Amino acid sequence: MLEFLPHMRLMDFPLHSSLAAALAPDGDWAALDRLDAPEAALPAGQGVAFVTNHDLELEQYGGFALPADGLSLAHAYTVCRLQSRPLVWMEHRDEPVLQAALRLRAAATAAGGWRTLHAGRQLLVWRSLDERALLVFNAAQAPRHLEPGWLGAGAWRDLCSGDALPGSAVVAPRQPGLFLRD
Repeated sequence: MLEFLPHMRLMDFPLHSSLAAALAPDGDWAALDRLDAPEAALPAGQGVAFVTNHDLELEQYGGFALPADGLSLAHAYTVCRLQSRPLVWMEHRDEPVLQAALRLRAAATAAGGWRTLHAGRQLLVWRSLDERALLVFNAAQAPRHLEPGWLGAGAWRDLCSGDALPGSAVVAPRQPGLFLRD
């Protein structure tokens, strides 16, 4: 399979499977933070990260393979993961989480990437290297409070709501938190 990579990008089904496993009730988001192993995903820059595609939308292939309540988390992860080129299904293109994730991707790319602040079973937190973008994946069934150390100094803006992020910020259950510094 890898002989095609110099000539084209491939749909990253191993990444999609890893994302589906992380979104399962007993999933592990820390495993998604370790996806640099060759068997876990395609080599950096060669894969196309996706939540759904033309095959997965068809009922004969099992339909949408990720849990519906994980759609926002899945989109934020596939768009903000800098090692892959994201593919967004046309029907999802106007979702606020996608628009916010694209802004965070651009900020993290300009900063030189992400640094992991926390990687746990149901919570993954990335901050851009210049500390201007913050991404929180809360896969738990309960809201999560953001640790003061994750926020650091300075004001943050929630890209989905446009609101300023208070010091005792909470990320809703099964949702991403997408924040930029003002």
